[in-house]
Amino acid sequence: MTTDPLIKLDEQSPPRHRMPWLLMASLAFNAVLIGGLIGAFFRYGSPTLNAYAMGTSGNLGNYVATLPSERRTVVLRAAADRRAVVAQQRRVVRQARDEAHTAMTAEPFDKPAFLTAQTRLVDAEHVLRLAQRDMLAEIAGALSPSERKAYPKWRGPGRQPANEPAMAPTAKP
Repeated sequence: MTTDPLIKLDEQSPPRHRMPWLLMASLAFNAVLIGGLIGAFFRYGSPTLNAYAMGTSGNLGNYVATLPSERRTVVLRAAADRRAVVAQQRRVVRQARDEAHTAMTAEPFDKPAFLTAQTRLVDAEHVLRLAQRDMLAEIAGALSPSERKAYPKWRGPGRQPANEPAMAPTAKP
């Protein structure tokens, strides 16, 4: 038997028949991970442009994110005050949710305190929806007529509001 250190190193290394499989598994995992991240970026957009980050909600905010930079800035500036109100109201809703959760998990359970917390949460959510409504009205008002006309097309087919009901009411004899 030889005392060559290279031979001992070779004897201690893992069997070579596993290495190609481990390499392929690692490459497949990385491809899935990177593909998922790229797909999410294209589907949901850049984090700085997505509607939630802009303080707007729903599809109108996503649509505004697709406008040219100068138009997007003008449109969002028009609703800046309303966006601040929405952001503040979101904090109020989060606080009300925390209070409702605390009331629900308290021992012993206090039903009137829980109902009070739930009522506060529902009221806060309602005020938030009203603030969002006002903000979206400001945003829509800042869009040009051509941008407003392009919005339903941007939303895609099947989501456009129909001018007529899907089924006409039948006349009763």
